[in-house]
Amino acid sequence: MSLIIDIETIARSLSDEEIANIEASITPDSRMKDPVKIEADIAKKLTAKMDKLALDPFYNQIIAISAKHHGVGSPPRFDMIDAIEDQVLESFIDYLVRLESAKIEIYPFVGCNLIGFDLPTIALHLCKHRIDPMGFDFTPSKYNRKRVVDLMTAFSDKYVGVEALANYFGIDTSMNLIDGSMVQERWDNGDWKAILDHCSCDVDIEYEIYDRTHRILEVR
Repeated sequence: MSLIIDIETIARSLSDEEIANIEASITPDSRMKDPVKIEADIAKKLTAKMDKLALDPFYNQIIAISAKHHGVGSPPRFDMIDAIEDQVLESFIDYLVRLESAKIEIYPFVGCNLIGFDLPTIALHLCKHRIDPMGFDFTPSKYNRKRVVDLMTAFSDKYVGVEALANYFGIDTSMNLIDGSMVQERWDNGDWKAILDHCSCDVDIEYEIYDRTHRILEVR
């Protein structure tokens, strides 16, 4: 029994103060003396920082969540994308409540980089919007495999992505037409369907990976 989860994020709109704080946090290489090179170094580092905001829980926005149950029965899956983050989060919590009410076991939560990204991001943003988590554990210890299984670190000390795991197990990923690095661009272009299809496909692939490995990874 488990729930496979994946989220998609973009860089949210920032206030002038937030942008100023980010700019102020950038420091040039201390070895540089030439003002022109210092300015260029700051600009380069600022661009790199801004390009990664979609992966920073303090500056990103959850736009999509997909979830699929692994275990006995076939409860409905969850797939949602929306520009209003709190609606996505509230709908996801409602989905978990429905599963719990139906006596469907949802733990452990399973996914790739759940411990390092997905769950902390969900937890932080639930707090931001003052959404009641209804007792669901979004901050489990990484050592508690009864609560969370992170496929990215389950079999190696190094981070192993979903593509590498799928390739190892011979799982077809051809239906996943974009990757996470393309989400921001697709969002900017209004291609919501491609993003939700990607999120849903990631969950399907992770489901297949977990289906091969759950007898080893599950703690009873």
